[in-house]
Amino acid sequence: MTSVLEVFSKRRQTKDFKSKFPEQKIIKQIIQKTFDLVPSKQNLVPYKVTVLGPDNPIEKDILENLTSAAIIDSRKVFHNAPYIIFFSTRLSKPNDLVQYLMSKGHLYPKCDVDRYKEDGTLLDVNIEIGMFATIFTAFCNEKNIDVGYCSCYVKNTDDIGNYLFLDNGDKILFILYVGYNNNTRKNTSEQKPNINEVVFWK
Repeated sequence: MTSVLEVFSKRRQTKDFKSKFPEQKIIKQIIQKTFDLVPSKQNLVPYKVTVLGPDNPIEKDILENLTSAAIIDSRKVFHNAPYIIFFSTRLSKPNDLVQYLMSKGHLYPKCDVDRYKEDGTLLDVNIEIGMFATIFTAFCNEKNIDVGYCSCYVKNTDDIGNYLFLDNGDKILFILYVGYNNNTRKNTSEQKPNINEVVFWK
């Protein structure tokens, strides 16, 4: 069995993909395993996951043209990536526990049609999306499938949202591109700060 360290050591930001791509059933299996494992506060899973595969080139182009990355990068990363997975806001349906707590006066903005897209609500949602993306990436790396991240998103309009299978007014929050890396060159231009600048023991 591959160790956790080995799996995460394989991770690299990928923007250039081979024409060969993972079978859809493999991606479906990874998404299912990720969904089964990912934690979520009160198990509401307050986000929607949309998968654009090799048969969705038009939708990929629409999505890429809405990102600030398209302004500075002419490589058409989204178009060339076999799979694009994007996360968007979702009005959560309260489960039995949450319904009970709401009846006792607890507030759940993620279940409130007027509040689930507010910036304050999305702080928690974005953390949960990050956990989903991390687990998904680990399962992909285990099978030597590469994943890239994109948060350079520009606000979508309702008419564009219809092409991207979004409910009215929902926001795209985070994007993954998935496939086999075509670039073996490691990016050394972006360096992390020293750990002592980030982690403090008291």
